[in-house]
Amino acid sequence: MGRGFLAAAFLSLVAFATGHASAAAQDLTLDAVNKAEFGAKQQVKKDGPNPIIIKAQVLLDRARFSPGVIDGNWGKNTAKAVYWFQFAKGLNATGEVDQGTWDALSRAAGAGEPLTRVQATAEDLKGPWVDPLPDDPYEQAKLECLCYSSPLELFAERGHATPELVQKLNPQVDFANLQAGTEILLPNVPTQTASRPGAPAPAAGGQVARILISKQGFYLQGLDAQGHILYHFPSTLGSKYDPSASGTLQITGIHPEPGFHYQPKLFADVSDEKPEAQLPAGPNSPVGLVWLDLSKPHHGIHGTASPETIGYTSSHGCVRLTNWDALFLAQRVKPGTQVVFRE
Repeated sequence: MGRGFLAAAFLSLVAFATGHASAAAQDLTLDAVNKAEFGAKQQVKKDGPNPIIIKAQVLLDRARFSPGVIDGNWGKNTAKAVYWFQFAKGLNATGEVDQGTWDALSRAAGAGEPLTRVQATAEDLKGPWVDPLPDDPYEQAKLECLCYSSPLELFAERGHATPELVQKLNPQVDFANLQAGTEILLPNVPTQTASRPGAPAPAAGGQVARILISKQGFYLQGLDAQGHILYHFPSTLGSKYDPSASGTLQITGIHPEPGFHYQPKLFADVSDEKPEAQLPAGPNSPVGLVWLDLSKPHHGIHGTASPETIGYTSSHGCVRLTNWDALFLAQRVKPGTQVVFRE
């Protein structure tokens, strides 16, 4: 899939989005999103987020053709997710959302409304919180955990969403002084770390037989034994100076809640004279909530502290996913699973 397609798909998706929903924050209600349908004649407004886009991103997330972080705006991650969903389902792969694609997404996403209300619990609010989270790795190494910075960040990650979108969905909630029992409106997406009443089950699908990573397309796909695409995830990959691996590797181990061994000599943009450091685990670790070892030393597939950057920045050679996508993938692979890097 070339750059020309992505540009055309992006423009067509923007046209779809701007022609079907209002972006006004006051319209981001439970009913506005849950009842949004493709083709519905609503007020046209060009800037996001808006209800139809939020719903489409939730459907993609639940179908496991991930848009990355749910933010209510059409970007290249969402464009690619639509394209590969169409391709995998035998639809005309144009990258444009048509009625057939919308109907297929609705079926693939399973039961459950796109938005749901959850209650903050005392367990949610007990922390610990790390705010501000230091950027310096040596300061991070002094911490007991690289925990969430706030309840807002926790709930945003639970909804696979940006904190900004969660705030817009909940303009009446004071997240800085959140109390147990407060209701919060969130994308209704599967959770990998804990059950939630009414949450949709993780998408059905088989074990991943092979992983395909596109170094030009910035995505990772889980394939079945016949080479069919089961899952699609936007990814951050290496740069010119810290390139990702090439060829065919294997997964050699799976490590939940990993610490991170900071080694400056492995990073092109850090002086080799800097000392090493051991960083604690946590959702804001540089490697997120799970690490999948690859058979090339110092290379892996892992989560991230910054889900909004996935697919938009470069890494130091590893393959980054959102924490939720990395956790889902880790449950569908095993040591020995083949990993193919496509140039």
